[in-house]
Amino acid sequence: MEKKFLSDFSDEEIENFSDEKKTEIIFGAFSGEYIDETVCDVGIVLGSNKEDCESRADKAFELYRKGKIKKIVVSGGVKADKDRTESEIMRDFLVSRGVLKEHIFIENEAKNTAENLFYSSAIIQREIVNLLPYKVAVITSSPHLLRSVLLAEAILPRYAVVYGFGSHLKGERKDDWFTTEKGRKFVTSEIKLVKVLIDRKVASDIKV
Repeated sequence: MEKKFLSDFSDEEIENFSDEKKTEIIFGAFSGEYIDETVCDVGIVLGSNKEDCESRADKAFELYRKGKIKKIVVSGGVKADKDRTESEIMRDFLVSRGVLKEHIFIENEAKNTAENLFYSSAIIQREIVNLLPYKVAVITSSPHLLRSVLLAEAILPRYAVVYGFGSHLKGERKDDWFTTEKGRKFVTSEIKLVKVLIDRKVASDIKV
């Protein structure tokens, strides 16, 4: 029987997908660019290592500067350098760029992507949004974006409209991820993790 959906394939088969197919799966739904008329009430910036945190925060700053997000939740409770958590690194980066402190909200408990979204959602509902529905921009590294948005759609309230926007470190972009071993591992791992969400009925299957 012909395999048409991601759930039909084993992890070994996913590893053997062509670069073109992997690109289509991971980057096909998100260009990382705004639709001009889209303005989100809040952006959630997902934590990672220090380099990724600063890249993701820089993307959030770009969107904030353009008036495309009004408030920013920086999320991540893991230490990403000697003295600061992921969220503290991103807060400090945004403040250094001129984002108003009162527009930044720190989520300092999360240890993984699902917790990033769960705890950030609580902050949004408690401290930021008082009108429904509201729009949320999920901001993370481009290869991580598909899984993050699928999780956000499952975890955030149904009245939250989710958008996804990716940062673009070298070796993580649509046009160059396949040029580094790190990028290849990142993209392949994310496809497998998206399949886990599909297998667990957290997300709908993806035609490949």
